[in-house]
Formats: sequence, structure tokens, C-alpha cells
Amino acid sequence: MGKVSNPRWKCYPHQLFFFLFYSFQSLTSAVIRYSVPEEMDRGSFVGHLANDVGIPRTDVAGRRLRISSSSNTQFLNINSETGDLFLTERVDREELCDKMHLCLLMFEAVVENPLQVFAGEVEIQDINDNPPVFIPDKITLSIIEMTSPGARFRLGQAEDRDIGANSLLQYQLNPSDYFYLNVVDRERGKDVELVLNNTLDHETHSNHVFILTAKDNGIPRRSGTAQIHISVVDVNDNTPEFSQAVYRISLREGSPKDTLIAKVSATDRDRGPNGEVRYSFKKLTETARSLFKLDPVSGEIILEGTLDYEEVKRYELTVEAKDGGGLTADTDVLVEILDDNDNAPQITISTVSNEMSEDAVAGSVIAFINIVDLDSSNNGETNCYLQEHVPFKLQPLYRNYYTLELNGSLDREKVPEYNITITAVDKGFPPLSSVKTIFLKISDINDNPPQFYKAMYTAYVKENNPPGHVILTVEAKDTDWKQNAQA
Repeated sequence: MGKVSNPRWKCYPHQLFFFLFYSFQSLTSAVIRYSVPEEMDRGSFVGHLANDVGIPRTDVAGRRLRISSSSNTQFLNINSETGDLFLTERVDREELCDKMHLCLLMFEAVVENPLQVFAGEVEIQDINDNPPVFIPDKITLSIIEMTSPGARFRLGQAEDRDIGANSLLQYQLNPSDYFYLNVVDRERGKDVELVLNNTLDHETHSNHVFILTAKDNGIPRRSGTAQIHISVVDVNDNTPEFSQAVYRISLREGSPKDTLIAKVSATDRDRGPNGEVRYSFKKLTETARSLFKLDPVSGEIILEGTLDYEEVKRYELTVEAKDGGGLTADTDVLVEILDDNDNAPQITISTVSNEMSEDAVAGSVIAFINIVDLDSSNNGETNCYLQEHVPFKLQPLYRNYYTLELNGSLDREKVPEYNITITAVDKGFPPLSSVKTIFLKISDINDNPPQFYKAMYTAYVKENNPPGHVILTVEAKDTDWKQNAQA
């Protein structure tokens, strides 16, 4: 089983969760692991959490075993009577994790008396619920009749949102005397090429139509199709050639709109209209389409939207160059997004109590604190501290959790209340910071005796005074509060 690393003063750039506790005793270091298939019904059983962490079923309700209120998952909950972990809604693995090999729902569970925190993860296993899809599902090619057998035409690949065997694809083409399929391994996966088997004749067959089928290896097998339209044209015997097979670009997330990202360039050795090249995006997601604009003549790719590293860290663009005769070539433009320090640390505070007795001992817990910074690397690392000259300290607890504790003695008669300021600063440039304040009232104990204003009082009394006559007035004060100060 995995282990949780030792707490440190640093705060790391992982999104963590905050807990409200009324006593703090221990934190577990083991990670509880479960796995369930995706698309299970709401309420489906995940695991016997209480049993797995050693809590008898009879103690579950009394010890308030529950999911942390700050855990960033809406998919999990715990049965308050049995301690079983269950799904609160249907989970679509592809929506949650896309093509990531390992899809995990992280959670943290809390139990009281004594206080314990359990870190856990639920692996969402893939099922074959997505068919292969061609984008686009209609492929148009123009091929000159003089093209030699063996010429290859890239068709791209089908996309299957599943993973593993469920996304391993096999391709088929309906039988033809003119073409056959060839599957090529590329950096981004397998691409399908249409290979010319025999010389085309425009006068005999000016058009060809084929059905390309992709089948996955899941159970049951799913399939998708694309229609290929081939127009046979004359004389254009040179395809465009890009200056680079792959364009690799690094771009900061704060780059302004209209920034020139890259300029692709392809040449065609033909003359006239057959040598004129125009560019277009061949395969683009809706998100990428809203961010990037391609000039069809110059090949310049311009930033048209706002980038956010925390949402998408990499874009893969396919640019097609097509000459006047219909011949095409493709190139890939890989855009890596670089992180800017654009997120300040977030401080989450939960107070155990907003009042503390003046006779509280050092180490008494006032509040629990969690620091989260959404940026990466140094931009997401934080330091946390208190203002000077206060009898309190921040005690590292678990990853980027802290407790605010008493670090000295209190005297209500000297300082009846405190405004404790907590500051978190990240290590980016320029550094960003956040500040939060906790108000703490000091409650009184009867630790001061009454004191007379004078150590000795002297009075002179005349004889024959009537009963009830005031001889002398004495006065004492007590620096305590309310009933503790009443004589």
C-alpha cells in the first residue's frame, strides 16, 4: 500500500482538502484503495471502509465516520450506519479522466473519538462504452490519374475514448482493386494510410467511394465508420511538402490574443494552380478551435482566445496543406502551455473555538488550516507564517495542513483578545500571497484576589453617635471579570 510522505513546512501544488475537527489525535499514513467499473448505478457499493480501517460496525455511528467536507469529489459518500463507501452518482471515466491510464477518485475520511484521517482512492476501471469515431467521418481525397502505385494517403485515425484493449483498433476497407490499407506507428499513435495498388484512370473511373471501418477489441466489440470519397484528377504529380514533420511550440498561458504562435510552410514543385498551397486545420477539438486561428494563405497560426495551464497543458493541432490539384500533406503542431504564477494561495480556516481560557496550556489547538495553490512547480509551492509577537504558532500537520496552536501563556487581564493574521506566500515570480485573520477571545479564570486601595485605614469616631452612623468607607478592586470580580 502507498504511504503518505512526512509533513513539511512547504505546501505542495496538489489540491488537498480541509477538515473541521473538535479534537486532534492521529492521522493515518496508509492509503485505502478500491476499484469499481465506470457507469455503475447511483448508490452502488464500493467497499467496506469501516471494516478496512479497523472500525467495528457498532462504532460507526458513534465515531461519526464520514467523508471530509472539503474532499473535492461529488461521487462518493459513506453510509453513516454501516460504514460502507458507496457511489452518489454515475461516473463516466472518460469525462472524468479522458485518456489517462489511471483514473482515481481521491477521498479523505474522518472519524472521531479518537480523531483519525484516512486517505483513500477509488480506481475507476474502463468499460467498453464508447465506439471508435472518425473526425471527420467523411474523407475527401483528390488523386491524379498518373499517381504511381504505392503512393500513400494519410487518413488519420479513429478516436476511441476508452483505454487499454477497449481502445485498440483494427481497420477494414471494403474490397477494392485500386486501394488497400496500411497502418503506421507514429509518435501520437497509429495512423491509417490508403495505399494505391493500381494506376487510376480518370476516363474509366473518375470517382471512388469506400467505407473505412474501425473496430475496437473490447467486449462487446464496437465499431465506427467513415466514408472515403476519391476524385481522380489529371496532371498534378507533386504533393505539398512541409518544411518540418512536427512543429514544437512553447507558449505561456498569459500570452495575449493575436500572438503569433507558429508559421507552417509547405512547398509544391508543381507550377500554376497545382503548385498553389492552402492550409487548413484537419483535426481540431472544439476547445482548440476557439483558441487558434490559421491563415489559409500564409500558414500563420494566431492565438485567438485565453489559455489556462490549469485546464489544458498541451494542444495537438494537425495542419493540412492542399495544392490546387487536390493533393495533400499533413504536419503536427504541438503546443506546450507554460505555467504563469496567476493563482494566489487559497487559505481555508476552520476554528475549533473562537474563545480560549487564559489558563489553556501550550499546544492547545485553536484552528485547522489548509493552503492550496493551483499553480505548478515553484508557482504552487507556498510558505505560511503568522505575524510576530503573538503567543501562537503554526504546526505542520499533513501535507499542506496546519494546526494553529498556543505557544505560550495567556493573561486576559493584559490582553483580552487577539486578531491572529495568517499569511501564505507562493514561490512564483512575482510572488502572490493571501491573508486571513482569526479573532480569538480570551476567557477569564479567577486568578486574581481582591485588593484594597489602602493597606491600612484609620478612622476617628465621636461618642454618642446613633446606630447606623457610617464610621468609615473601604474599597477594594478585583482585576478579574464578571462573577470572578464580584466581592
